Amino acid sequence: EDPNEKDREEPLILIGEVQNLFSNSMCKLDSIKEVIQKLRFFSEGSHLKKDLVDVNGAVEFAVMMVEEIFKNRCKIEMSLGEIPFINGYKQEIIQMLLNFLNNAGESFISDEPEKNSIKVSTLYNNGFLEIVISDNGRGIDSEIREKIFQPFFTSKNPDEHKGFGLVLSTKIIKDHHGELDFQSSKNVGTTFIIKIKGDE
Repeated sequence: EDPNEKDREEPLILIGEVQNLFSNSMCKLDSIKEVIQKLRFFSEGSHLKKDLVDVNGAVEFAVMMVEEIFKNRCKIEMSLGEIPFINGYKQEIIQMLLNFLNNAGESFISDEPEKNSIKVSTLYNNGFLEIVISDNGRGIDSEIREKIFQPFFTSKNPDEHKGFGLVLSTKIIKDHHGELDFQSSKNVGTTFIIKIKGDE
């Protein structure tokens, strides 16, 4: 038994409540925070265990959760390749995807769904499963690129954003023996590339 699993608790995902949330016409952009909090809600006495994870299914689920929120701001496109299941933590992967999608959605200065775009793709390359999330938003200033993975750092309103999204996402990627890379150009957009080693 992996002793680290005792420190993990399973987020309670209430799909019905999520669907009700997004069917409400009063949904606002910051509703994504409520979704993430719900995913991080820990059920008492329950522990998260590794299992076979359908990453494409996790991507589809995460996109479903955010596309209604961002429908007036941008469009989200998916291109999912043939990839193997991985041995991992499904809820953590979903939470990681939500963090990246939320950042991408907030990168747009104005609500222009005919112009603003988020693209999510998956592929299997040289033994690694790759998840690529790109946007054509405002990009990340070169002056702060080295700081975005620091706890508490945020380029957004500090009263609303605590600067933990990328820190948490990076930890989740490392927990899955993966690595993260990104490219960004001001006023052009940002691309995050997540690589997770496939099971041998």
